[in-house]
This record gives sequence, C-alpha cells and structure tokens, in this order.
Amino acid sequence: MNKKLLSSLIALTIVGGNFVTSNIPTKAATLENKEEPVLQQVIQRRAHSMVRVIATSGANIRSGAGNNYSIVATANYGQYLDFLQEVRSDSYGTNWYKVQKSNGVVGWISGDVCEVL
Repeated sequence: MNKKLLSSLIALTIVGGNFVTSNIPTKAATLENKEEPVLQQVIQRRAHSMVRVIATSGANIRSGAGNNYSIVATANYGQYLDFLQEVRSDSYGTNWYKVQKSNGVVGWISGDVCEVL
C-alpha cells in the first residue's frame, strides 16, 4: 500500500490567450515526513496570443525574421494570426513575430505591419 501523500498544483493565470503547460519539479511531504520530488503541471495563459495586420496594403509572412527571407504567405489588412511567442529583431531594430495562419502556415511578420494583441 502506498502511504505517500502527493500534492499537485494547477495554477491558472487569467491574462488572455491560449493555454500552455509546463512541468515544474517540486517537493511534497510524505507520511514519513520526508520530502520527495513531485512533478507538478502548471497551466498558464499566454499574455499575448494574436497579432493583427494593421498595414492597409496587407503583409508578407516570411520564412525568417527579416526582409531578406522568402515570402511563404500573405495576410490581409485586419487579419488575425496566432502569435507563437517568439520575437526577433533584425539589424535595423525591427521586431519580427513568429506567427501561424489558420491554414497552418508558420512564418515571420514584421512589427511594422502588425500589432500584438
């Protein structure tokens, strides 16, 4: 018979966006008063989960974070894209956001033509 008392925690931060999970090792007390590692799953909401195209002419989605990368897709003015929580800056200081279209295409969009929601 297992006499160990395990605890688990599910933390929910309500900020907005999609759920992401991560496993965090912690300690839990047993009936014998010893500590044993326990794997806890923490669920957090992404602070920003979407970007919206604000350029009236639309936007190119590229294979990498910069204008020198090939265009893999386009997005129309006002279109929402899933923000994949990765940001890079190019040599001009422009932020590029890793996004995914509803059809599954993944690429990078310039911060000059979109806003993070």
